[in-house]
Amino acid sequence: MQEEESKREARKAKQSEEQERMLAEAAIRSQYARLQFRMPDGTSVTHQFDASASLQTVFDYVKDTLKPAFGLFLLSLTFPRREFSQSDYSQSLRDLQLTPSAAILVLPSQRSIIRSSDSGAFRLFWLVLSPVLTLWKLLQTFLFGSASGSTRSSTESSVS
Repeated sequence: MQEEESKREARKAKQSEEQERMLAEAAIRSQYARLQFRMPDGTSVTHQFDASASLQTVFDYVKDTLKPAFGLFLLSLTFPRREFSQSDYSQSLRDLQLTPSAAILVLPSQRSIIRSSDSGAFRLFWLVLSPVLTLWKLLQTFLFGSASGSTRSSTESSVS
């Protein structure tokens, strides 16, 4: 029993290795990279590039053609999770293992997010005010009753 199980596991491991090897060979032989760009708003666009093209070409395509709403952006892989750095822009899509296909996230850069200087004061205001408003509503309901209860009594008196 255990021998059959170990043979089965060995076959599965061999098949898995063979599939990985075939995928790696296909990626090396591929002349094109089919990239799907996923935008933060949920839309996606697919475009085909030459496998020898640089990541800078892809960046320029996103900037000039897709024109993200945010000014500065980053390119990132979905799986395995990886953000491309400036040093990656000179490498080919084949070298970055983006052939024959890949899904790329277009993410806003932290520098492109404008933060309000008074957001801390606004947050503090609501942090203090929210519990006070909750207590007020609770006290109001306890003292004066709920609005739905008063509506029922007025309709009951009109029916009588």
